[in-house]
Amino acid sequence: MTLLDVQNLTIAYHTTGGPVVAVDDISFSLEKGRSMGIVGESGCGKTTIGMSLLGLLPENGYVRGGQILFDGKDLLGLSRKELQAFRWKKISMIFQAAMNALNPVQRVGDQIAEAIRIHNPELSEPRIREQVAELYDLVDIPGTRIHDYPHQYSGGMKQRAVIAMALSCHPDLIIADEPTTALDVIVQAQILHKIKEIQERLGIAAIFISHDIGVVAEVCHDIAVMYAGKIIEYGQREEVFVSPVHPYTSMLLSSYLTIDGVFDLHAETVDHVCTFSSERLPGTCGYADSCPYADDLCASEQPGWREISPTHKALCRKACW
Repeated sequence: MTLLDVQNLTIAYHTTGGPVVAVDDISFSLEKGRSMGIVGESGCGKTTIGMSLLGLLPENGYVRGGQILFDGKDLLGLSRKELQAFRWKKISMIFQAAMNALNPVQRVGDQIAEAIRIHNPELSEPRIREQVAELYDLVDIPGTRIHDYPHQYSGGMKQRAVIAMALSCHPDLIIADEPTTALDVIVQAQILHKIKEIQERLGIAAIFISHDIGVVAEVCHDIAVMYAGKIIEYGQREEVFVSPVHPYTSMLLSSYLTIDGVFDLHAETVDHVCTFSSERLPGTCGYADSCPYADDLCASEQPGWREISPTHKALCRKACW
């Protein structure tokens, strides 16, 4: 059953040089209990999508068009008050860089309790404290650390505390924005395993936003590859990572280093460096200047979607070349 249905979403930012489109006419859907990864280099629009789902775009950001349907309700039609009631109760977020997401002058347990208190005013204080203790147990933080401040937590503990906060009101969808940034590889694996375990146990849908192929390959059922504000390939994990058909996806995977030179869905990755121009002409392929397969039509026409299978498609004239 479809939980989230995003249709033709376009998001732009007001700048001193005029409006800049950050997300360009994207569409995707997510079923209850499934996880989707949005992968791509920095600046391609991944986080903008996540923030738009919660109505948390910065002041200069705005939705130009499209729909965000959650359980059949268009989130773009909700008032600010309705959105505030909706956040955390239905959709929550694991923000990038947990050390910045926690208030340094409040005890961590109190911050988690505040989210529960706001969205469940009928609960008594003892019951709220019980729920906080249950959340600590769920994310494997000792209950004795509930009254500690953020600076007393390690990086991995802070990240697990932010996960507990995201789970505090039992949402249907969690958005994880770079959930393992700045953590060492051992702690990264622990955090990813914990998120995956909780998601499967509670039947929560999840969107993982990352530039790290290893993160989304480890935990996601479906993959959306983004470039220059567009989703350019979409499909199930094995389809996209084992049989990529867009030249950019292939290039992205080729930057994934392994000892034997063969891509492994469960290997670790390194950062990929690539640049694109935000000045590309409308109605053209944004990857044409970098693509080794591009021809004159690629530089002058907007490519259409090519369906590789019922679940796998690519925005490329050269797909399946």
